[in-house]
Amino acid sequence: MGDFVIYATGVGLILWIFFQTVRIVPQREQYVVENLGKYQKTLSAGFHILIPFVQKVAYKHTLKEQTIDVPHKVVSPQTISRSRLMAFSICRFRIRILRVTGFRITTMQPLN
Repeated sequence: MGDFVIYATGVGLILWIFFQTVRIVPQREQYVVENLGKYQKTLSAGFHILIPFVQKVAYKHTLKEQTIDVPHKVVSPQTISRSRLMAFSICRFRIRILRVTGFRITTMQPLN
């Protein structure tokens, strides 16, 4: 029984290291890799092997277009009828330079 626990722990450790080493990046996504905390490279879609305990995936970014709802505004234009208008808007964006985005922007939430 004692040998089984040692073997199971060893196999579990080897599988954990394997899953930390192998990275499969889905299509329409990119991963930013750090080497001991410093930017190393950007992984595009496909199969990649990392050095365990040295390299890690710091950020996962989608290449899809993202949307942010902007709160509506009531506008009172200078017109003859003095009618009030309500403006609704949506902000759409796509990240293109992941290295800059991952390290300089902390959150992408609308300002209220």
